Amino acid sequence: MLEYYVLGLLSDREAQMVEGYLIQYPLLQADYLEIQKTMQVYAKAKGIQPRKELEQNLLLLIGAEGSKTVLETKEGKHQANKSDKNTKTDKGGANWKSFALPALFAAALFFSWYGYNKGLEYDNLQEEYNTYKEDCETQQANETKRRNIYANVNTPNNRTLELTPTENYKETNLLFHNNEIDKRNYIQVKNLPQVAANQAFQLWSLKDGVDPIPLTVFKNGDELIIPVDFEEGTGTYAITIEDEEGATVPTLTRLIGTIGV
Repeated sequence: MLEYYVLGLLSDREAQMVEGYLIQYPLLQADYLEIQKTMQVYAKAKGIQPRKELEQNLLLLIGAEGSKTVLETKEGKHQANKSDKNTKTDKGGANWKSFALPALFAAALFFSWYGYNKGLEYDNLQEEYNTYKEDCETQQANETKRRNIYANVNTPNNRTLELTPTENYKETNLLFHNNEIDKRNYIQVKNLPQVAANQAFQLWSLKDGVDPIPLTVFKNGDELIIPVDFEEGTGTYAITIEDEEGATVPTLTRLIGTIGV
């Protein structure tokens, strides 16, 4: 807004707002003066001889009424110049106009471009900030979840049980945390067998006289303690290897172990 204020491109309300900021925040005055200085330097550096039609084209852009008034004024001045075109003052005025108007136009284009790029830079930074913020919030939520899990595992009501592996999966080593009071179960992974990319592990509840009940499907990943389903009245929990979507009937040939509760 300071750049547009220096160029006179703000509305009255916006200009008053900027002036209020300049009073309220004195440090902005240094930026304001620096922008003025930059415009002057840029105008001098770009002060080349403009095309003859440039001034006329710029005047036409001012607006219907404004353009008419300015054009009439310019016509009058041209007539005066014809009667006394050797006057030093008039020469200076004409030269100043031919330099200042295109220079101001060039400066306006420069600061418009500069403001546009600053806006893009701000948008990119805002997007990057939002990404980092979301990532931070996700990590914070995961950390809170892990802390809650560890707190539940270490409650006095928790029982820690070892899995009994089957013959084909002797390398399996995990702990089963069972809490009958809070009705929670957790699996603490130490070592699980390798499975195919389209396979996963599935927990089952085994009760006398009842078909195996399918429970949580999980994969071996970065989480060392995995929350799994609790089934009231379970006598034994079992873990098998199934397709990653899970199964309704356990594949007994891929039974890796059982946990008696």
